[in-house]
Amino acid sequence: MSLANTGLKNIYDKLEPKMASNETLLRSEDNIQDGGDVTTAQLLKLQYLISRYTVTATVFAAIIKELGDSLKGVAAKIS
Repeated sequence: MSLANTGLKNIYDKLEPKMASNETLLRSEDNIQDGGDVTTAQLLKLQYLISRYTVTATVFAAIIKELGDSLKGVAAKIS
C-alpha cells in the first residue's frame, strides 16, 4: 500500500508554479528590474520571498529525512 501524492515529482509540481510566480512578481512593474537602482523596500521584499522558500525547503528536507528513516526501519525489519 502506498501513500497517494507523496512522490517528489508531485511535491515539485505543487511548489514550482509558486516559485515561478514569485520571481515574476519581483521582476514586474515597480519591483526589481534587470539593472538599475534597487530600493530598500525591494530588497526587503526579496528577503521575505527568499525566507519563505528557506522555511519550505527546511520543512521539505525534514519530511524527506523522516520518510527515509521510516523506509530504512521497514527494510531492517524485513531483512
